This record gives sequence, structure tokens and C-alpha cells, in this order.
Amino acid sequence: MISTSASTDPDSKSRATLFNLLTQIILKVQASHAFKFIRDLASDEYPYLNMRSSAISLLRRLVVRAFNHHPPAKDDPFASPLLLEEYNPILFQSPILEEKEAEGLKSIDTQEMHRLVEVLGFFYVLLARDEKNSTGVRSPENIKILRDKLVGPLTRISSEQEPISEDPSLFFAMRSISVSLERIEEIVSRIKD
Repeated sequence: MISTSASTDPDSKSRATLFNLLTQIILKVQASHAFKFIRDLASDEYPYLNMRSSAISLLRRLVVRAFNHHPPAKDDPFASPLLLEEYNPILFQSPILEEKEAEGLKSIDTQEMHRLVEVLGFFYVLLARDEKNSTGVRSPENIKILRDKLVGPLTRISSEQEPISEDPSLFFAMRSISVSLERIEEIVSRIKD
């Protein structure tokens, strides 16, 4: 109920207040419950793309919280291989990436680009925080998947797109993607060294 209102309320202040309330609730429940709830909000079955993006931001926050404990709790799904097993299919699924693979990009959905910015931010934080590779994100296989399914396609999209001055939001998203891609490449190159 709160997540729907936080996504659809016509008043932006009400949406922000409801989202803050939702965030506080998620931060208070057990990690296993938060894990499932965020997964549901981030999935493509959730009808509101703005909440799907926000859910990935919350996911990143929960990963930071999990890795702030030294060592992370053994039963925390945000610091375990379960994280990528459950979330990779959600994070790598994007109509923009699928369209790019199929026939080249014809149009860009600004909200989806903002979601992809959040996805890149999530992977950057996970790569930076999971130094002991508790989730498996630093394994050669997962780095290859990250590059093949996300970094490579987004690099091609960002290099092919002309600066889009008529849509400042899209321009900002494309710049954010470029910066995020550089940061991910930087951290991946340090892992390999």
C-alpha cells in the first residue's frame, strides 16, 4: 500500500514522505524480509518504474549496511551469494538493453535510463564494499557477466547517442551512465591487478 502511494501520489511532497516512511520500515525489518520486499519492488512485475529505480537505491543502501558490519553477518542475504542469484536477473533485464541487442536503439525511455544509473551505482558499491567476495561479485565469471550484459551494451549506447539537449533529464542520465561506467571499469581493473 505504501509503495503504491509512494509511486503514484500526485503530490511530490507526499510521495517523498511516503518513500521515506517505506525506507524506514524496510530498514527496521529483518534482512531476509527486506531482501524479498526489495526484490518484489525492483522486479519488472512491479508496475511503477520510478519505484523500481528507488528500490535499487534501497538495495544499494542495504548492501552498504550489510558490509558495514565486520565481518558481515553470515545470515545476511545482502552479503551472500544469494544476492546475485536473486537480483542479477532483475538488474540485467532492461527493454533498452534488449532493444539494443535486437535491432539497435530507436528510442530511449528516460525513466529506464535512470533505473540503469541506479543499477550501475549498485554494482559499483557492491564491488567496492565486498572486498572478500562474499557475494561472488568479484569472481571472473560475474565480472564477465557484468561486462557482457551491462557495461558493454551501455558503453555502446552512451557512445552512439548524440547529446540530447531537448531533454535535460535524459542528458543527465546519459552523463551519469558514462561516469558510472568509468568508475566500474576503474574498480574492475584494480580487482584484476
